Amino acid sequence: MVTNWNIKSELDFYSTMIKYREVPPKADLLARTWLQVCREIEEPEHIFIMDVCEDGALGCEDLWLFSKSYAMLVKGFMENEELEVFGIVRPISFMKIKASDYDFKDFDARSRLNLTVQLNQQCVMTIKASQGNCPILEAIIRFLSSTNSSFLDSCI
Repeated sequence: MVTNWNIKSELDFYSTMIKYREVPPKADLLARTWLQVCREIEEPEHIFIMDVCEDGALGCEDLWLFSKSYAMLVKGFMENEELEVFGIVRPISFMKIKASDYDFKDFDARSRLNLTVQLNQQCVMTIKASQGNCPILEAIIRFLSSTNSSFLDSCI
């Protein structure tokens, strides 16, 4: 398992998931296209395909890109062509992490990880991961809380 996730290893992971038919090929193409668009705003450091739908089912839901200053979201990115950009105010003032059948060391088919985070005064978002996507969300949690390291260490 990759321990130091970055945008390259995350894109490689999603490309591998296409081979196992867990991510549709179109998702990889769209993610790379949106990555180019977001680079015009600020170079993203992480990319995340949310694979837990609103109803709890698994599938490609939202695309997230994270840079030092922004969280960029394409809701329902398989059909939607609208980018939302949220400023990230650091240190993060609120973060709630919920793990289910995930011990931050290994994952299985039941593993889930949810993050609710207040990115700025007006924006609270929830991001969900399952199975092999949990370590990528964990890396994003570490990235967002990089100035809040003592908080993260007490949670994980």
